[in-house]
Amino acid sequence: MDKKGNRKTTKKFSTLRYVFVFIAIIMIVVGIKLIYLGLDTKDRKDIYYSYASKRNTDYQVYLRDNSFYDSTIMSAGKQYPSILIDKFNVNFIYNYRGSEKSDINYSYNVVATLIGEYKDSSNQDGLEVWNREFVLIDNKSFSKKNSSTFSIVQNFDLNYQAYNNLVSSYRKSYDLNIDAYLKVVMTINYKIDLYNGLNKDVRNVEYIEIDIPLNNTVSKVIDNYEPSVSKNLANVQKAGVKFNYLIVGIVLILISVVIIVSNRSTEKETKETLYKKNINKILKEYGDLIVTVTNKPDINNLKKMNLAILDDLIDVAEQNRCNIIHYVSSANKQSILMVISDRYVYIYKVTSDEVK
Repeated sequence: MDKKGNRKTTKKFSTLRYVFVFIAIIMIVVGIKLIYLGLDTKDRKDIYYSYASKRNTDYQVYLRDNSFYDSTIMSAGKQYPSILIDKFNVNFIYNYRGSEKSDINYSYNVVATLIGEYKDSSNQDGLEVWNREFVLIDNKSFSKKNSSTFSIVQNFDLNYQAYNNLVSSYRKSYDLNIDAYLKVVMTINYKIDLYNGLNKDVRNVEYIEIDIPLNNTVSKVIDNYEPSVSKNLANVQKAGVKFNYLIVGIVLILISVVIIVSNRSTEKETKETLYKKNINKILKEYGDLIVTVTNKPDINNLKKMNLAILDDLIDVAEQNRCNIIHYVSSANKQSILMVISDRYVYIYKVTSDEVK
């Protein structure tokens, strides 16, 4: 019998089954993901703008004329004899960079504050008893269009001896032994108008500060600022159970289960249908040769010959002028056709591949 047509049909059904199983697996994965998102209890942050700023200071110390140093200009980062200091020449440097181009408005000023603190046995940390402000750089304002950056470099002088003398005068006038220092601060204000359609702007104030001790034997400039700052701005979506995600996810998983179960049932039914069609066709065409029995024939002492083609079994039966025994195996529900001749038993097992 020709098996080619049946094998094509079986292959076609198998391919379709694999396609449906693959689709079901994808649906299960998507469904699990949707359920996870629906039950996610973490707040969601959508970053819409990021920025970073860098701050730096540089200065030189100018000394009074003296016979102790080869140069009257000293570089930054050292300790300096207070009595020889004339002035500090200072640079405050600030750089801003945003993640998107926007309209930028910024301003800055520089203010020096002389601070006096009194310490005694009850207050070892020092209690502020005096402060006085000096505006070094008046407020300056600037604007930039369609830009993501701006920079500030501001140079100014600090008359160290003038501030030092002022502290000495205060001590003498009030007979109060105070510790004093000069706090110099550049204050930067900026407003960033974003273009991203969120109707949001970024407003912030940042500082660059240095502190210089006064009325000490030696002085050293102390940096009091973070060299770099970065920040992400985000819209926060509060967490909560998303029932629409849950419902869609559960529905997808249920559909996938139905597809897989149906596919398995269809596969089983298809094989059983083809098998029944095969055996019925064989019994109909060769009914005069076939004898159906209910008990399994005893073939233990016979030499078994398994045949792959039904026509070969028919030929053996006709040549030996004997019947074909038909037996249904209860173990695997398989039809077995056999011809017993002398010491040999010729066996053919019916499968779904036999249908034309």
